[in-house]
Amino acid sequence: MKTLVSTIAAAAALCAASAPAAAQDSAPVAAAAVFNAPVSVSSEGFVRVRSFEGDTQFRGPVMQAASEVVQSLASQLKLRIPRDEAGLVIYIRDGGATNDARVIESVVRTAEGRVATWVTLPSPAYCSLRHFRRACAAAFFRAWTDRNRRGSGGQLPELPSWAVEGIIRAYGKTWQVRDAAAVMKLWRSGEMPFLPRLFPAMRVMESERGAALAGFFALWMRETPADSIFVKRGGDKEPPQRIDVFRLQLERLACGEEWNADRILADLSGSENKAEQDAALDERIARNARAWLLPGEGCPWDAEIFASSLSLCAPFGRPPFADGSRTCSFRRAVRLAERDMETRLAAAACIPRIRAAGEGRDPGLRAAAEAYAAFLEALARGGKSQNELDALLDAAEERLAELHERLRIDWDSGDSGAAGG
Repeated sequence: MKTLVSTIAAAAALCAASAPAAAQDSAPVAAAAVFNAPVSVSSEGFVRVRSFEGDTQFRGPVMQAASEVVQSLASQLKLRIPRDEAGLVIYIRDGGATNDARVIESVVRTAEGRVATWVTLPSPAYCSLRHFRRACAAAFFRAWTDRNRRGSGGQLPELPSWAVEGIIRAYGKTWQVRDAAAVMKLWRSGEMPFLPRLFPAMRVMESERGAALAGFFALWMRETPADSIFVKRGGDKEPPQRIDVFRLQLERLACGEEWNADRILADLSGSENKAEQDAALDERIARNARAWLLPGEGCPWDAEIFASSLSLCAPFGRPPFADGSRTCSFRRAVRLAERDMETRLAAAACIPRIRAAGEGRDPGLRAAAEAYAAFLEALARGGKSQNELDALLDAAEERLAELHERLRIDWDSGDSGAAGG
């Protein structure tokens, strides 16, 4: 979504703000003002932007921003944008206060009986970009479920706001990586709540941790296939489409079924057992720890995960080390290796794993992995004094510490490769 932000910032159309959006407006727009307002229409006719007379500054950038949100979600989720009918109408007011960050949403029925969303920006130069994007995404999902409803009549249920925001984050590489890192940090600290209690209680939260959880869960739904579920839209010429758990929820909404957190957890984990659902979350986070989310680049947890693997284990079926243990730190291995062949064999076996842990990562991590591999090779061969081995291990640890500090600074400042996603 970097393009979206850059476009609006360059045009001075929208600026990110932290104030919450209001659900209702106490001063509705006059009907005459709406009728006479200049209007822009997107290529498929779904997004329409009206603004005050003489406006040459806001209407174009707001149209581009809204269209990018809708088109991106439609492309990623393989959903059709309703054509030739207004599903999202944005009205830009003139002369709003500089502290007015509201994005005001109203759900209406068109003359044809279709659901549409009216979004008002009282002060477009200062409105919350986060809430604006969420309002555009919600309008698209609302319209899609309405146009694809099963049966007739009645108001259809909607996606919860946190899921709407989460799915936007799930399609930006920046947020995928940062959300995974934030959730992993929560998990490793032991602060992650029990999943069957956390997931049903999810709400839109202003904190970065809350936003990260929304993105993490939305991406999990998006990447988990819905077993044996296919949909067919667009006529007989198109083959049935295999869908994921998130898309399955949209199909259920179109059938009039309410969002059911317990049912979604069963879809994600393949089990209705709450303990197994929580274990599925553990496996998801552990898989992220093993994954190369940023090939060739780095983030702090890469160094932390690498550091957690720096120990020797006695291979299965082999005797323990000389001190009776089956695991030992590299530093303790220096003391054991001189009189213990098992320690040296374990060091030799560890070298390929250490080198592999650095492959495809930040160049600094690859260099640190090579430094540890050089230490292990010397340890396995024998012939070096404890002081020489300590010096090799010191050099490797220093490389890793410097790498972790650099990645942490880059990550906190947003200058890492992840920030460009």
